[in-house]
Amino acid sequence: MCWRCRFGCLIVAVFAACQVPNAVDGDGQGQARCGDGIVSGDEVCDDGNTIAGDGCSASCASDESCGNSVVDEDAGETCDDGDTLGGDGCSADCTSDETCGNGVRDPGKGETCDDGNSIGGDGCSGNCQVNEACGNGVLDQSEYCESNNQFTATCDPDCTQPVCGDGVRNAVAGEACDDGNTSSADNCDSMCRVPACGNHIVEGTEQCDDGNAKTNDACINCRSAVCGDGYKYSSVEQCDDANTVQTDACLIGCVSASCGDGYIWNGVEQCEDGNTNTSDACPACRFAICGDGYVRAGVEACDSGTNNGITGYCNTSCTGIQP
Repeated sequence: MCWRCRFGCLIVAVFAACQVPNAVDGDGQGQARCGDGIVSGDEVCDDGNTIAGDGCSASCASDESCGNSVVDEDAGETCDDGDTLGGDGCSADCTSDETCGNGVRDPGKGETCDDGNSIGGDGCSGNCQVNEACGNGVLDQSEYCESNNQFTATCDPDCTQPVCGDGVRNAVAGEACDDGNTSSADNCDSMCRVPACGNHIVEGTEQCDDGNAKTNDACINCRSAVCGDGYKYSSVEQCDDANTVQTDACLIGCVSASCGDGYIWNGVEQCEDGNTNTSDACPACRFAICGDGYVRAGVEACDSGTNNGITGYCNTSCTGIQP
């Protein structure tokens, strides 16, 4: 063979040996490439891109489904234990490690709440098992007592201790009233009792309380006896007509009206000159007249009263003795 032929054959052989291998995936001759849209090699998926969170991870190593034993953070997973059972340390949606205090309520672990901590007394119990609400039947850390929304002898409906003065009347605990204070100067005393006149306890608006219903002593209807209250305070007042009229039977000062006191007692006295002199114009608080039995000085010579005109007594004109 000529040398030209031999040289040509050599060139053809070298060219054939240097050919680039087939790059087509899936035909057994090329290599797998994530993002080419062809599942090949060790790929679990290939959606034609290398973007995570769309059902196929950026490395094409996971289909980003919960329960595939791969924690796909880009898909929102925080755990993946190879199942979707929940209650086993990884929630059924692979978004929680099911620990109390992670801020995710995991029903599979029996959580009824999860406020992001494991501290009780803040609305969610330390084990995330109790939603700490008054009336839930569970004595929570923040509660004094649990009343099941009822009044009891030791608990108010808001799960606080019954305290006189808190503004909540707990009749079961013995409170007859509760006005929100502990003053005994009003209509509910410091022990949440309604003031009662006659119980020997001075309370509320009472001025006194002698435990009786007498109206003639120093304490009348739990008020200190005073002139003008309408009740005669024995041994102190002569009378008490509860008024300030000075023309009736009881004068100001609770003194009984009398002739000579300076006040005309209507219907009883005709006059009142403030003295008991019987020889002036107003003897015995009656206008002086002949026959009244009183000799009016400077006016009458005598006055024998009903005996006037009888021999030996004053005449009927009170000018002398009847002959």
